[in-house]
Amino acid sequence: MVAINSPQPSEAQRLGEIYVSSMAENPVVVVQFPTPERRQELGAYFTISIEHAIRKQPDHTLVARDNDGKITSFIHWDVIDPTDGQEAEEPDIQSNPDTSASDDDTFVSEALSWQSNYLAIAEDARVKSMGERPYIRKNMSEVGIEAV
Repeated sequence: MVAINSPQPSEAQRLGEIYVSSMAENPVVVVQFPTPERRQELGAYFTISIEHAIRKQPDHTLVARDNDGKITSFIHWDVIDPTDGQEAEEPDIQSNPDTSASDDDTFVSEALSWQSNYLAIAEDARVKSMGERPYIRKNMSEVGIEAV
């Protein structure tokens, strides 16, 4: 039997592990994160991001647990209503500026820095291709796609 419920913030690392392992064979991920260390950084960033999302209410994350309570899968989504001018909220994740930070804090800080650079490049590409539009088409029926 599988149970579906909300995760605890302390379980964010497991979700990060699942995320990275599920993307292991994706050629785009392999190119963007070519070494095990870079994929570990991706997992660290995702762990921090998902923990932030879990703590935020309402949370939009559900997990599937096996009979032993181990998380085997998850889903996370953002609720965005483009008709209200809403945009996806980026988590306000700050690295620790403390110079006496532990190795774990240093690793997280480096992971966030690396990911921030990647996000800046991706945002620049989005602006160049999309301009100020929040979506490609407001009404997909314009291109023959109907909601079912």
